[in-house]
Amino acid sequence: MRSKLGVIGIALLGVSAPAMAQDIEFRPGTGVSAPDIAPEDANGVNEIAERMADPQMQDRIASAVEIMTRTVMDMPVGPLVESIEKARPGTVKRDIPRDATLADIADRDAEALPEKLGEGSRQMLSMAGSLAQAMAAMMPEFERMGRAMEESFKAAKTQARNARN
Repeated sequence: MRSKLGVIGIALLGVSAPAMAQDIEFRPGTGVSAPDIAPEDANGVNEIAERMADPQMQDRIASAVEIMTRTVMDMPVGPLVESIEKARPGTVKRDIPRDATLADIADRDAEALPEKLGEGSRQMLSMAGSLAQAMAAMMPEFERMGRAMEESFKAAKTQARNARN
C-alpha cells in the first residue's frame, strides 16, 4: 500500500511542478556562483581536510578524547543518585555508595572505554577528512548542477506562464 501511495505522490509532484513554478520568483544574482567563490575558500576546505587526515592531528585529538573520557569516568555519581532517588523514590534499583564514580557503576568494559573512544575518534577524523576532500573536489559539479536546475526552473515557469495564456 505504501509503495502505491509513493508512486501516486511522485506522479502528482511531477504533474504539479509547472503549476508550482508559477509561484517561484527567480532573481538573477541571488546565489553564489562558482566565479564568486574565492580560491582561498576552496584551499581552506582542502587544508582542513588534510589536517583531519594527518595522523599526528588524529593522535592529539584521540589523546584529548581519552583524557576527557577518563575525567568523566572519575566523576562522583553518588550525590546525583541520591538526588534522583529523593525526586523519584524507587527509581534507583541498586545501592550505590555516596563516593561511587561513573566508572564504579559502569560495566566491566568501562576501563577500556577511553581507548575505544580515542581510537574511534581517529577513525572518524580519517573518514571525515576523506569526505571533506571528496566534497571539495565535487563542488564545481554541484555548482554546475545548481545552475542547470535554476535554468530548468526558469524554463518550467515560462512554460507554465505560456500554458496559462
